[in-house]
This record gives sequence, C-alpha cells and structure tokens, in this order.
Amino acid sequence: MNFQLVIRYCVIAVVMLFFYSCAITVNGLTDDYETLTKEQKELILPFDSLNKLKNGFVYMINAEQLKIELSKYKKSIVYCFTNGCTSSYCEPISTYIDYAKENGYKLFLVMNGFRDIQSTLDQFAPTPYFVINSKYYNTKYRSKYTRRFENELLNRDKNYKDKKYYGNLYFFKGSHLVEIKRHLYK
Repeated sequence: MNFQLVIRYCVIAVVMLFFYSCAITVNGLTDDYETLTKEQKELILPFDSLNKLKNGFVYMINAEQLKIELSKYKKSIVYCFTNGCTSSYCEPISTYIDYAKENGYKLFLVMNGFRDIQSTLDQFAPTPYFVINSKYYNTKYRSKYTRRFENELLNRDKNYKDKKYYGNLYFFKGSHLVEIKRHLYK
C-alpha cells in the first residue's frame, strides 16, 4: 500500500512539473513592463515637464498631466497607439509627425503599453514618446488603464464604457477636444 502511495505522489509531481515547465506567457494583457530589457527600462522616465523632455525617451504620463500640456498649444494631436500595430488604423510614426508638421499641430505620441516597444523605438522618430502610466490608474491591465486614461482625457467618468469605437486620434484646440478620428486622412 505504501508503494502505491509513493507512485501516486511521483505521478502527481511529474504532472505538476510538466505544467510548470510549459508556462505560457501572454503579452498585451498588462502593461508588459516586466518584458523590457535593462536598456529599454533606462529609456522609461516619469513625466515631469515638457521643457525637460528628450527625443527617444518614453515618459510615463496620465491624462491630467497631458491635458495641462495640451493647454500650452494652439492645436494638438494625441495619438494613442499599440506598439507593433499592423492594423489598417496604424501608420508609421513618421506619417503622424509629417501630418502634424504640415498642419501646424503639436503631436503627442502615447503608447498604451510596453509590449513590442522596440518596433516603435526603431523608427527613430525625432520626438519624445509617452506611455500611459498604469500605476496612476491603479491597475496593470491594459484595457482598464487605457479606458480610464481616455475617459479622463475626454472629461468623462473614469469607468465609463462606450460601446462604439471612435478612434485613437484626438484633435485638440488648447485643452478642448475638437474631433476624434480613426485615420488621419479619412
């Protein structure tokens, strides 16, 4: 009887070891900060003041801080995006930079997480980047802190859930929202 008990425990231990060794990592559910390399983490800084920002760095920001920055400019675009996006809604960063320059806008490029950050950094845009500060919104879950950020940006209750998707390009005059678009040119 003891022999059978030992065999059962061994089988259970082998099965548990198998499952632990096959752990699956799902990127994109959280802010994915823990997936960054040491070098990438050195580029992530807390937002302080627009005057101190350096191109190529990524500044953690919340919507209240961003609205203060928006108020400093006559016209601005806030582009909230996912790194490595291949959707028809996503263009190379240079497209947004060129559009903003040609049309007199200040551009704020806001990442909704750190996953695949290198695909954005490799575009070598001559601008600082921003990333939604998940800690400010008290959650690591991307869908939740992104919704809270966007709601705060639009002066809505932070937990408001809109069933319709309007876009991720926010056009402002000062700190006042003028338009939301899915595409720059449509």
